[in-house]
Amino acid sequence: MNNQRRTALRELRAKLEALKVSLEETREALEEIKTTEREAFENMPEGLQASEKGQKVEAAADALDEAFDSLEEAVSSMETSTEAIERAIEGE
Repeated sequence: MNNQRRTALRELRAKLEALKVSLEETREALEEIKTTEREAFENMPEGLQASEKGQKVEAAADALDEAFDSLEEAVSSMETSTEAIERAIEGE
């Protein structure tokens, strides 16, 4: 690989790493919110959990769990991409 392409790959790797940091920060913030929402549902009396309001809180908690899992996958994919780019730069 020539130096121009290596330089371009290094720039892309740096962008991916910055995006990964941003995703990790977002994931951490989301984790706090999803934990709070789940606890809010679990701390409701059973009668309130079964009500429309309780069902909405549970649905929101479930959606936040799904969003968190997706962010986890995105971070993992970015790590995989970054490692592959690094191998390409090193010529493996």
